[in-house]
Amino acid sequence: VVVVDLDGTLTISDVEGHIRTLRLGQYDFLHSGACDFFTKLDELGMRIVYLTARPLDWASASRVHLENAIQQSHTLPPGVLITNSTGLTGALFTEVVNKTPHIFKAQVLNELQLTLIHGGRVTEHPVFVAGFGNRPTDIVAYEQVGMDPSLIFMLDPYSNLKAVSDPRIYESYSDPNALLWLLPRLKHRVPMEKVGRIDDYTVRELVLAEDREQLKMAELQARRLQQEEFERAREQADRARYASSDELRASSRSLSR
Repeated sequence: VVVVDLDGTLTISDVEGHIRTLRLGQYDFLHSGACDFFTKLDELGMRIVYLTARPLDWASASRVHLENAIQQSHTLPPGVLITNSTGLTGALFTEVVNKTPHIFKAQVLNELQLTLIHGGRVTEHPVFVAGFGNRPTDIVAYEQVGMDPSLIFMLDPYSNLKAVSDPRIYESYSDPNALLWLLPRLKHRVPMEKVGRIDDYTVRELVLAEDREQLKMAELQARRLQQEEFERAREQADRARYASSDELRASSRSLSR
């Protein structure tokens, strides 16, 4: 299972994300590349759980948001949505007054984990293999159910993505290097039959990363050439202006004589 927070993690910001998606129906107000990123994890056999401290009253609207989210023809993969079982007042009390949404999140994730175990799940691999959030409380909740810090990712309001245990920052979900960090670490936490598919995706992401790097280098080169051309044009204009000024001064002196 891969656990994904909603506000600020899928959407670009907490409050504005709530307003735009639930109130205004703007389902594309998402961090760059989110739909494609989680679709790839779904194709690899991961199961997505969307976890939010939003109140139960907003569950239907949240499902509509997830079902209609789209980026460049990519949609979010299907997954379980877990919300705060209390009403709006209880959810606000947890989030704003107590500031303990991690307690709710850790509790429901632990209940899900125990349900699977008691239901007959027999495997040496963990239930939760990765988690995505945007607050320190998300880190606390994910670590409490046994997630490895190297597979807990945080998003900032600028779409930058980083693993908790690693200093590297990825530009967004669109950065192939983010998946290249994640995929090799997933291999040790999933059944053997999924490993081959992960290797195939790793090769594909390596190619995408190389293409992306070449494109960035080409764009930098184009901007550098454009800047150089601009500087040359400015120098020529300055020389022409100075030459014109010299001619005017010379003409003025001649007339004075």
